[in-house]
Amino acid sequence: MNMEICRNHTGLLVVDLQERLVNAMPEDTRGPAIKNCETLVYLSEQLGLPIGVTEQYPQGLGPTIDDLGTLRGRGLPKTEFSAWRNPEIRQMIESANRQQWILTGLETHICVFQTARDLIGHGYTVWIPADAVLSRRRDNWEIGLSLLKECGAHIASTESLLFDLLKDGKGALFREISRRIR
Repeated sequence: MNMEICRNHTGLLVVDLQERLVNAMPEDTRGPAIKNCETLVYLSEQLGLPIGVTEQYPQGLGPTIDDLGTLRGRGLPKTEFSAWRNPEIRQMIESANRQQWILTGLETHICVFQTARDLIGHGYTVWIPADAVLSRRRDNWEIGLSLLKECGAHIASTESLLFDLLKDGKGALFREISRRIR
């Protein structure tokens, strides 16, 4: 089993980080998780990784949060819990030609889990930064992580994924990522 994240084979999928959904998340975990998502987005942009953004029923739940500035307005709308089941999102994933996907967002036990399960079922490798996915209740977050692991997703931390993508501890990009995670 290959446990290495390779830039040339990896994309980032941000699942349903929308205003009304994010505001329903626990305050103690919401801020750190969003900061971790922001850092993953930043590094993905710097490395030229494909980034997909989904929005669950945006007319009712609002757009992608302002904190993810460059992603605002790029969300692909869906009503399905699994992003894979939406033809437009599936086309985006397939056309990116990446075999590994990092999934962030919410909710861990619903949309993140179902999307990961479907991606894995279609031959993709999925990485979940546990500190960059959220659920309204801690027990659902824990159950979601357990389900993700059982279906074959790799559970990691944001920092482990960031530094695996970087591969080297020198240069301006390393310094910027180090600054962002403090």
